[in-house]
Amino acid sequence: MEGAFLDPAGQLNNPVTLECNSGVLANRDVPISDDGEYNWMLIKGQQMMINISIGGTNHTLNVFFHSFSSEIGAERAVLNVETTSVDWSFRIVESGHWRLEMVNGDQVGRQYFVSVFVNAKPVSHFLGLVDCLNPGDLFRTD
Repeated sequence: MEGAFLDPAGQLNNPVTLECNSGVLANRDVPISDDGEYNWMLIKGQQMMINISIGGTNHTLNVFFHSFSSEIGAERAVLNVETTSVDWSFRIVESGHWRLEMVNGDQVGRQYFVSVFVNAKPVSHFLGLVDCLNPGDLFRTD
């Protein structure tokens, strides 16, 4: 994944995680030259708040948030000079691996910074990692 290796603060993460995530998961400016992604294990019913902004720049950013195993609960947006930010607030509809992906809509390799804030409210879960697993994550067809 391109974004993880170019992110000097190491906050764009690798796609494999073995923990249920909660709290502030992202809160910084992220360099995007091609694409970058965050990957989390989330629990059904968890409240998510996502804010992404490209400021007043003349760039285009395609943003996707979706379940790894399906397109259920997918959110999509295109940020540009007319729509400079997105604010999403919703509940996770199925436990499992979820991905926030940001793709440069401009000339590939032309880097700019994107402000990203993500908060996943903690939820009670008694089975640890089992609570945020989804067997569909293991058997993708794409």
